[in-house]
Amino acid sequence: MILGLALTLSLQAFGQVEHNFEMGPENTDCHELQLTGEFQNDISLIRKSTFRVHEEMKVSRYHIPSKVEYFSCDGAVGYLIATEKDSLKVYSSIRKTLWDSLTNTPDPIQFYKDYFIDE
Repeated sequence: MILGLALTLSLQAFGQVEHNFEMGPENTDCHELQLTGEFQNDISLIRKSTFRVHEEMKVSRYHIPSKVEYFSCDGAVGYLIATEKDSLKVYSSIRKTLWDSLTNTPDPIQFYKDYFIDE
């Protein structure tokens, strides 16, 4: 019984090992992305590329934005694509911390208006 407990504890400790190295963009092609400035083409290029981080959140059926997507090659800075009614908006150089704040706020619609919409 003691041997079983010791084995279980050692396996749990082994499974929780943290690595202190930075992950590179292995298995991605986002670092090769050549945006042209043409809106539809750029969205297509972003969505076809492989990113280290790709997250999305549905926000609302009736308000702006209805959906937001985040793409990051390095896990620190990336692109945000927002669905606004029948159109899409692309924001570049969005920090992952800003994306995390948007996804964790109790009012993502107001957060989006405060940080992304120029009035």
